Amino acid sequence: MLSISSLFAPLAISQLALLGLLLLFNYRGLLARLLAFFCLCLVAYVLLTMNLFNDSVSGTFVLGRLATLSPFVIWLIAYLLFVDEGKIKPVIWISIACFVVARATGQLLQIFTPEVADSGFHFVLTQLLPQLAMLAFSVHAVLLGLQGYADDLVIQRRQFRVSFVICMGAVVVAVVGISMLTGLQNYYGLNLIAGLDNISSDVYNFYLFAVSLFFNLRAFRLSEEALTLIPQHAAQNLPAQTASSNAKAIDPAIVEKLESLMLDERLYAQPGLTIADLAERLSMQEYKLRRLINQSMQYRNFNQFLNNYRIEAASSQLRQSDDPVSSIALGVGYSSLSVFNKAFKDRFSMTPTEYRSAGAGGAAFSDDPKVSPLAPRITQSRAKTH
Repeated sequence: MLSISSLFAPLAISQLALLGLLLLFNYRGLLARLLAFFCLCLVAYVLLTMNLFNDSVSGTFVLGRLATLSPFVIWLIAYLLFVDEGKIKPVIWISIACFVVARATGQLLQIFTPEVADSGFHFVLTQLLPQLAMLAFSVHAVLLGLQGYADDLVIQRRQFRVSFVICMGAVVVAVVGISMLTGLQNYYGLNLIAGLDNISSDVYNFYLFAVSLFFNLRAFRLSEEALTLIPQHAAQNLPAQTASSNAKAIDPAIVEKLESLMLDERLYAQPGLTIADLAERLSMQEYKLRRLINQSMQYRNFNQFLNNYRIEAASSQLRQSDDPVSSIALGVGYSSLSVFNKAFKDRFSMTPTEYRSAGAGGAAFSDDPKVSPLAPRITQSRAKTH
């Protein structure tokens, strides 16, 4: 009798291969390549569950390395998708490299020196710690999808976050977590949950088939819509008429009212301001305000939008007053000095104290706090109406 795994594993492989090829040949950029590579990692995992390469040491070794990379690849995908203007720290790459070396060493020792592989040190170094790393990256990928949901201004990406969190949650529970529990059971000679690994494989293969089929069916309709998920600097060959059609759809009266709230009433200085609060002040639906800020001003999240006003106001005060940095940070809407310092350094590549000491950027900004060079649409609009 055929098992669930033997039924759905070939189907999952075919759908994943098709999805990877569609991504590789129809979309450009690092994100598309990472998604295609993620499909390859998943194919490797499914092939391992089919036990086709049990007699091939090299085949099992290569497939194992690809399969265990999937949590790190999905983390990179989540970071590129959901963290605007983020920079991956060197410690992340070092952690991934250490994981790859540890797992590869562990499998080689298990093959060639099984007596060493049975030691507790080997189990902790080459199995338990790497499994914890996989679990940590997988969980953090889910958190990246959850974080920033409320402030996301890209409608399609905001909707995608929900699907991403649900899909990744299933992956974490069905694969990484169960795999770690299986390893602990095997090491300590326990049998708390019989056939745990087989259950994981069966469920996961069916799940992969269903999800990849769903995305393949949608892939033919994604086209331009899919590119909105990619940061502006990474998108290529966007239709020229898109920007012009968006500009025509903008209501000048709403833009003027938004300018007044942000520049005249300094609404940005209100701590904890949300896009829902701003939409209420504008008497408009929240999703329309998200679209307005995203399409007309090119901001991808609400924090970017607020930070530009806050940092511009703060930089002006740093040049024109001797007020303490902490007072300025609180005065422009930041609830934490550390958050202000990070946002300021991201903008000017120096701390607020260094900026003040150097007298930097004085010629680059207007002394009029109502004119924000960091929001070009607002500056141009106000210049025409005043």
